[in-house]
Amino acid sequence: MVMQDDPTMFYRSTPERVAKDVVDALQACPAVSRVAVFGSLAQDSHDGWSDIDVLCVVPDENGAWQAASALRDALIVRWHGQFSNVRLPSGRHWFYGESVFHSLDLSFCNAVDYEMVVSQGIAGHPVTVREELDRVPVDSAQHRPSIVTISEDYAFTHSLHAAMSAIRGYLRHTVSWEEVGDRIKAMDNVPVPPARDLQPADVLNEVRAVYVQLMMDRSRYGGAR
Repeated sequence: MVMQDDPTMFYRSTPERVAKDVVDALQACPAVSRVAVFGSLAQDSHDGWSDIDVLCVVPDENGAWQAASALRDALIVRWHGQFSNVRLPSGRHWFYGESVFHSLDLSFCNAVDYEMVVSQGIAGHPVTVREELDRVPVDSAQHRPSIVTISEDYAFTHSLHAAMSAIRGYLRHTVSWEEVGDRIKAMDNVPVPPARDLQPADVLNEVRAVYVQLMMDRSRYGGAR
């Protein structure tokens, strides 16, 4: 069952378009040597609800921050939060003008770690990558730009991602409606971080709106699941 009122939100081509925008933005940073898409996009198993997984190879931490700055020059970030085990500026991104379904998981790494991921996978799971850029990088020259659109609030970001993962699973018929409700309740119990120049409430409210729309569709069209 899908939301009937706005099927255009779920075009299968949208994740590819967002991925191309991200690759183009990262390519503008001279310190970037490789950009690779992985996950469902690389496997061509994505659908209109898929998020975007990207690996970006840079020589050092300064290069990562330069690439993150280039991304923000090209795409306006509504919310960005860190992963649990990878240092900033890697993390999850939600962009203005894009559905909350089409968030970006972006990881920065050096060339050695990238080859390890390709050969050994992540946490024991094989990884298929689709390289979008492969070139010789320019020295990052020890320059680290100041980026204020960065959040270290893992709990809030994780709760948003968990809620959206449950909704995706429900739409794909792999997660029960009750589990979706549990994830939404858990999300609502996590404090909203200070806004600064990001808009956490904007993303939060859109996730809630998707949930409410699904409830309305269940009522209108029936929802045995």
